Amino acid sequence: MTVVSEEVDDDDDDESEEVMDILLRESMAVDAGRPIPAARSAIERLEKVTFEDRLGWIGECIICTEEFEGGLELTRRPCSHVYHGGCIVKWLKMSRLCPLCRYPLPPVH
Repeated sequence: MTVVSEEVDDDDDDESEEVMDILLRESMAVDAGRPIPAARSAIERLEKVTFEDRLGWIGECIICTEEFEGGLELTRRPCSHVYHGGCIVKWLKMSRLCPLCRYPLPPVH
């Protein structure tokens, strides 16, 4: 097994701690079954990437199930999953969790 380590700065530690605090508070909430939308600022900070056929990616937007086309701008979440920009924004207005791995974005306060 190969382990890859990355250099972590203090900002990442603070963000991870904040995410864990939020998850703990939400897990203790009485109405935990209701979806919580992502904060607009978190949505606006999502990275934009260009899909390139030559990279050998085979993929589709898990939300709309359409295949990605070369040169298309996609939106990447912090968990590295990519989606069509419009699809993921619509999703995040309803739920802050990644549709694939459930990684959370900060909630609306």
